[in-house]
Amino acid sequence: MLFSPVAASAATIISAANPQAIYEVARGFGAAEMGKDSTGDPKITGMIEGRKYNIIFSSCKNNKDCKVIQFWAAWSASNVTQSQMNEWNKGRVFGKAYLDSDNDPNLELTVNLKGGVTKENLEDTFDWWRVALKSFASFITD
Repeated sequence: MLFSPVAASAATIISAANPQAIYEVARGFGAAEMGKDSTGDPKITGMIEGRKYNIIFSSCKNNKDCKVIQFWAAWSASNVTQSQMNEWNKGRVFGKAYLDSDNDPNLELTVNLKGGVTKENLEDTFDWWRVALKSFASFITD
Protein backbone atom coordinates (compact mmCIF):
# COMPACT_ATOMS: atom_id res chain seq x y z
CA MET A 1 0.00 0.00 0.00
CA LEU A 2 1.34 3.42 -0.92
CA PHE A 3 1.24 6.38 1.44
CA SER A 4 -1.08 9.09 0.20
CA PRO A 5 0.27 12.67 0.51
CA VAL A 6 -3.29 13.97 0.29
CA ALA A 7 -4.39 11.88 3.30
CA ALA A 8 -1.33 13.00 5.28
CA SER A 9 -2.03 16.67 4.64
CA ALA A 10 -5.59 16.25 5.95
CA ALA A 11 -4.34 14.78 9.26
CA THR A 12 -3.52 17.01 12.21
CA ILE A 13 0.25 16.92 12.71
CA ILE A 14 1.62 17.57 16.20
CA SER A 15 5.26 18.22 17.05
CA ALA A 16 7.13 19.05 20.24
CA ALA A 17 7.31 22.62 18.93
CA ASN A 18 3.60 22.87 19.83
CA PRO A 19 3.41 22.11 23.57
CA GLN A 20 -0.22 23.30 23.71
CA ALA A 21 -1.31 20.56 21.29
CA ILE A 22 0.50 17.93 23.38
CA TYR A 23 -1.11 19.37 26.51
CA GLU A 24 -4.55 18.99 24.89
CA VAL A 25 -3.84 15.32 24.16
CA ALA A 26 -2.60 14.85 27.75
CA ARG A 27 -5.88 16.27 29.07
CA GLY A 28 -7.69 13.53 27.16
CA PHE A 29 -5.95 10.98 29.39
CA GLY A 30 -6.53 12.70 32.75
CA ALA A 31 -5.70 15.84 34.66
CA ALA A 32 -2.80 17.88 33.28
CA GLU A 33 -1.10 21.21 33.92
CA MET A 34 1.18 23.16 31.61
CA GLY A 35 4.26 24.75 33.13
CA LYS A 36 7.98 25.28 32.62
CA ASP A 37 11.02 23.43 33.89
CA SER A 38 13.95 25.07 35.71
CA THR A 39 15.51 26.19 32.40
CA GLY A 40 12.28 27.64 30.99
CA ASP A 41 11.46 24.77 28.61
CA PRO A 42 7.83 23.62 28.51
CA LYS A 43 6.78 20.90 30.93
CA ILE A 44 3.48 19.09 31.45
CA THR A 45 2.54 17.48 34.77
CA GLY A 46 -0.28 15.00 34.53
CA MET A 47 -2.16 12.13 36.13
CA ILE A 48 -3.17 8.92 34.39
CA GLU A 49 -5.29 6.47 36.38
CA GLY A 50 -4.13 8.07 39.63
CA ARG A 51 -0.43 8.00 38.74
CA LYS A 52 1.55 11.23 38.47
CA TYR A 53 3.91 11.77 35.54
CA ASN A 54 5.72 14.57 33.74
CA ILE A 55 6.38 15.33 30.11
CA ILE A 56 9.71 17.03 29.69
CA PHE A 57 10.43 18.87 26.42
CA SER A 58 14.00 18.77 25.14
CA SER A 59 16.18 19.64 22.17
CA CYS A 60 14.60 23.10 22.41
CA LYS A 61 15.97 26.34 21.01
CA ASN A 62 15.46 29.32 23.34
CA ASN A 63 12.71 27.41 25.21
CA LYS A 64 10.81 26.92 21.93
CA ASP A 65 10.92 24.76 18.83
CA CYS A 66 11.45 21.57 20.86
CA LYS A 67 11.94 18.29 19.01
CA VAL A 68 11.70 15.60 21.69
CA ILE A 69 9.41 14.84 24.61
CA GLN A 70 10.13 12.49 27.46
CA PHE A 71 7.46 10.96 29.66
CA TRP A 72 8.86 10.49 33.17
CA ALA A 73 7.58 9.13 36.48
CA ALA A 74 9.31 8.38 39.78
CA TRP A 75 8.46 6.50 42.94
CA SER A 76 10.06 6.68 46.36
CA ALA A 77 10.65 4.28 49.24
CA SER A 78 10.68 1.12 47.16
CA ASN A 79 12.76 -2.01 47.71
CA VAL A 80 13.38 -2.63 44.02
CA THR A 81 16.84 -3.88 43.10
CA GLN A 82 19.05 -3.11 40.12
CA SER A 83 18.59 -6.71 39.01
CA GLN A 84 14.81 -6.19 38.95
CA MET A 85 15.26 -3.01 36.89
CA ASN A 86 17.37 -4.99 34.42
CA GLU A 87 14.64 -7.65 34.18
CA TRP A 88 12.03 -4.97 33.52
CA ASN A 89 14.11 -3.40 30.76
CA LYS A 90 14.91 -6.76 29.17
CA GLY A 91 11.25 -7.73 28.94
CA ARG A 92 9.71 -4.46 27.74
CA VAL A 93 9.76 -2.44 24.56
CA PHE A 94 8.16 0.75 25.91
CA GLY A 95 9.56 2.49 28.96
CA LYS A 96 13.10 2.47 30.32
CA ALA A 97 13.40 1.82 34.07
CA TYR A 98 16.30 2.71 36.35
CA LEU A 99 17.16 3.49 39.96
CA ASP A 100 18.14 7.11 40.61
CA SER A 101 20.88 8.29 42.98
CA ASP A 102 18.52 7.73 45.95
CA ASN A 103 17.69 4.19 44.73
CA ASP A 104 14.18 5.29 43.82
CA PRO A 105 12.66 3.63 40.74
CA ASN A 106 12.06 5.84 37.69
CA LEU A 107 10.35 5.14 34.38
CA GLU A 108 10.93 7.08 31.14
CA LEU A 109 9.67 6.96 27.58
CA THR A 110 11.44 9.21 25.05
CA VAL A 111 9.55 10.22 21.91
CA ASN A 112 11.15 11.94 18.91
CA LEU A 113 8.58 14.35 17.46
CA LYS A 114 10.85 16.15 14.99
CA GLY A 115 8.71 16.79 11.91
CA GLY A 116 5.60 15.83 13.83
CA VAL A 117 3.24 12.89 14.08
CA THR A 118 -0.50 12.59 13.62
CA LYS A 119 -2.74 13.23 16.60
CA GLU A 120 -3.78 9.58 16.39
CA ASN A 121 -0.13 8.49 16.66
CA LEU A 122 0.47 10.75 19.68
CA GLU A 123 -2.70 9.46 21.38
CA ASP A 124 -1.42 5.93 20.81
CA THR A 125 1.91 6.91 22.39
CA PHE A 126 0.04 8.25 25.42
CA ASP A 127 -1.76 4.91 25.63
CA TRP A 128 1.61 3.07 25.51
CA TRP A 129 2.73 5.32 28.36
CA ARG A 130 -0.48 4.59 30.30
CA VAL A 131 0.08 0.84 29.97
CA ALA A 132 3.81 1.08 30.84
CA LEU A 133 3.06 3.29 33.85
CA LYS A 134 0.38 0.95 35.18
CA SER A 135 2.50 -2.15 34.58
CA PHE A 136 5.62 -0.61 36.17
CA ALA A 137 3.65 0.59 39.21
CA SER A 138 2.41 -2.98 39.70
CA PHE A 139 5.89 -4.38 39.13
CA ILE A 140 7.57 -2.27 41.81
CA THR A 141 4.84 -2.74 44.42
CA ASP A 142 4.46 -6.53 44.10
